[in-house]
Amino acid sequence: MTGSFSVSLPSICNTTTHNGHLLVLTHVTTMCRPITAFPVSLPCLAPSASLYCQKMMSEHTEISTSKRSRLYHSLDMSPMDERDFDYYSDERWELPGNDSKKMNELPPVPVEEGVKIIDCTQTCNKFGLHYHTVYLWCVKDVCGIICAVFTWLLVAYAEFTVMCVILLPGPSQMYSFCNALLFNWFVIMALTAHVRTMLSDPGAIPRGNATRENIMKLGLKQGEVVFKCPKCVSIKPDRAHHCSVCQRCIRKMDHHCPWVNNCVGESNQKFFVLFTLYICCMSLHAAVLSINHFVVCIGKDWKGDYPLPLVVLNLLPNNATDLTHIQFVCPAFSPPATTVFLIILIFEGLLFGIFTAIMFGSQLSAICTDETGIEQLKKEQATWERKSRWLSIKSVFGHPFGLHWFSPFTKPRTYKPLHEQYSV
Repeated sequence: MTGSFSVSLPSICNTTTHNGHLLVLTHVTTMCRPITAFPVSLPCLAPSASLYCQKMMSEHTEISTSKRSRLYHSLDMSPMDERDFDYYSDERWELPGNDSKKMNELPPVPVEEGVKIIDCTQTCNKFGLHYHTVYLWCVKDVCGIICAVFTWLLVAYAEFTVMCVILLPGPSQMYSFCNALLFNWFVIMALTAHVRTMLSDPGAIPRGNATRENIMKLGLKQGEVVFKCPKCVSIKPDRAHHCSVCQRCIRKMDHHCPWVNNCVGESNQKFFVLFTLYICCMSLHAAVLSINHFVVCIGKDWKGDYPLPLVVLNLLPNNATDLTHIQFVCPAFSPPATTVFLIILIFEGLLFGIFTAIMFGSQLSAICTDETGIEQLKKEQATWERKSRWLSIKSVFGHPFGLHWFSPFTKPRTYKPLHEQYSV
């Protein structure tokens, strides 16, 4: 190369300069794939830099460890063993000046799109529902979709059994009205929380944002290290983990839940906690109603003398006063069919009531200790400053404290819309 000179470095790499920029050329492939050349905006380099001149002088150098890669922003780093990295991935660079040419580039590793983002802004605006951008986050996972649909079917079965088998032939109008109101309130809140958890962005990092421009925007100081995910090629913040189902890195990822067909992360943890809470309340309420109805019907030999509901009395003629009390069959269906309905509902209510109660408790514990489920499972040493219990709770549910904490219709005050999260 005209106008360039060599710098004495070990045999693992050669360096030349061009227009004041240092070029590193590798020719040994014992540990890594060869990298042709890339410019580093430094006029000189000490000979002692040796091999890790490639690792710490380029924002795009990918150093793959067992689970994640590092991007080094400065030279103020301690020497690293050559065994610490497995491969490099080539990036496209251009030499400065009039003699610029593109360096060799390996084709990017194709990343399967695991999520479909749907823009519903225009549709919602037509119905006057929203006046800002609305995105739906849809994970394309067959198993998760089946589990989510199955969740709704279980809720529909509980709704049918409670309303048609237990409450309609109930012992009194007030008993049926109060329990129907409470149970349906649990159902509405649970299903709303389920939809919000399933269709909300859990806090995904944009794929392929590990570019020179984005890294420079971070304003890193000398010695600071950022991590790069080799799977989705994105800048990996602290406490972020890659989900193999969503094909994204998720901030403060707790786990991927198939029942909601989504990850539980920084941006939708409130909705998931409310989902477990209201499913638990709904399930236990249904189980209690089923057990009570089963015991009452058996005690009355599946028959009972119940007053007619007020709605039915208003439809009767004035001379039908002798019909104010009618001998009703206790079950709405035959005794064997009613028994099957109640037994299934008791089993479903107790099973999912206990399961969601455990999930709700584990979520509260993780929030109070400021530690996600993955961090607890891996027993990772905390490299972040733990928040206080109250501050951690407010970071999930928003601030200040109010009834909106228990509402799946409102998003936390700290929540960032999807279009704002997709920027560095």
